[in-house]
Amino acid sequence: MNTRKRPRSTGRYRSPRGIKVPRRTGFPAALSTADGVRVRSRYEQRCVKFLTEHGIAFHYEPLILLAGRQYRPDFFLPQFNMFVEICG
Repeated sequence: MNTRKRPRSTGRYRSPRGIKVPRRTGFPAALSTADGVRVRSRYEQRCVKFLTEHGIAFHYEPLILLAGRQYRPDFFLPQFNMFVEICG
């Protein structure tokens, strides 16, 4: 009788070696604001309007590294040294 247990399947698809599976791509920044900044959602559009009306400088979707992984938060406010992520 075989006493070894079979490894449990994780349910994830794994591509065979040598085959390149295309990565998912995000949706493009399609909306534009009065200042010419292109954003991805109407909520981000309203936030850009608020920040510019109040004279707050910002960078839209800067690329940062967290724990060795690339991440793009929605806004970086250099005046306050703060990252802002919009969750609508």
